[in-house]
Amino acid sequence: ENLKSCDAVLIYYGAGNELWMRSITRDLTKITGYGRTRPLQVKAVFLAPPLTQSKERFRSHGLFVISGMEGFSPELLEPFMEMVKAIGKG
Repeated sequence: ENLKSCDAVLIYYGAGNELWMRSITRDLTKITGYGRTRPLQVKAVFLAPPLTQSKERFRSHGLFVISGMEGFSPELLEPFMEMVKAIGKG
């Protein structure tokens, strides 16, 4: 339901496994089938520990990738937040 009305999405990929992440990215590609009338403006994934082979070879699939593998810092989210702010200006 939330995906129907949001303009941006940030996926936190921490303890989830590769199959979970594939499922989420698949949901994002099928979002119009969930009753959404316009495309998502910003799609991002935050990669967080633990480090796995899946995360080491992760490719964006149309997502803006934020690497938090060295730990979290609010500054890591600044590019994402700037993209979200730009939605309201556009």
